[in-house]
Amino acid sequence: MVISVFRSIEAMPVHTPLQRDMASLRAKYEEEGSALKTIFNKKYEQFLDGQRDFAPSMPAKTAGRTARDDEERSFSRTNQSNACFAQADAESKLL
Repeated sequence: MVISVFRSIEAMPVHTPLQRDMASLRAKYEEEGSALKTIFNKKYEQFLDGQRDFAPSMPAKTAGRTARDDEERSFSRTNQSNACFAQADAESKLL
């Protein structure tokens, strides 16, 4: 006679309460997830509705930009920060 490990676990007295607890936790998890999803969707809808009230300069600033402009701006900032770091490093060596 071969006894399955799973059947022996299911036959243990603690198995039924554990299964019930797991089902309860799973239900709470699903409930919390759906509540968070509802909250997120509500806040996102408020954000989208609020876009109409944003300052006109904000959408106008981003509308004319291209990926190339953003890349050049980022490259310029990187060069500026590298120059500042090099200057600070040189000044610290003088001390």
